Amino acid sequence: MPKTSFYKIYTADYTSEGYEHGVEDAKKHRPNSKFRFFKAVHPISCIFNLNNALDSYSRGYNQGYIDEHRVIHNIYNDTNHIKGVSMQRTDSYENHLQMVTEVKRSIVSLKRYLTDIDAKYKHQIDRAESTGFMTNYTNTLKNKYQIFSQKINNLVNMIESHESRLGEQESRLQNSISVARD
Repeated sequence: MPKTSFYKIYTADYTSEGYEHGVEDAKKHRPNSKFRFFKAVHPISCIFNLNNALDSYSRGYNQGYIDEHRVIHNIYNDTNHIKGVSMQRTDSYENHLQMVTEVKRSIVSLKRYLTDIDAKYKHQIDRAESTGFMTNYTNTLKNKYQIFSQKINNLVNMIESHESRLGEQESRLQNSISVARD
């Protein structure tokens, strides 16, 4: 038995295995589940040091899962960089204006995405109906689509409300910049 395997069994430290499994599950969009622990851990570790083996695996798994989701969604802890917007160290109206503009751009993009999803869902139901799917199936889909579409519309309305407020905030910031320069 290699020294590293013996050491791993002795210490029951399965952090690295947990981390790798967490990253893999996040990449494959699997739910956060630590059942793979039983495949990763050596049986002797289960007998003599189960708590440490489970704790170390869980810590590693959670960290790997979170880290991979941060990579997937472009979320990092760097407070000086938010989604491609580089902020100055000094606080300024221009900096706030830039952040508000970026948030507004993001929610407009989200609104377009939601509208596209709604249209695609409706198109798929129409295609299913036109290709001869049973009415029991298509009627169920239509009913679910009505609920889905209503939720999408509510979200779009909320986004438009926020978009309007952000536009007002942009105007106030531009006025503040003008006043500060005079």
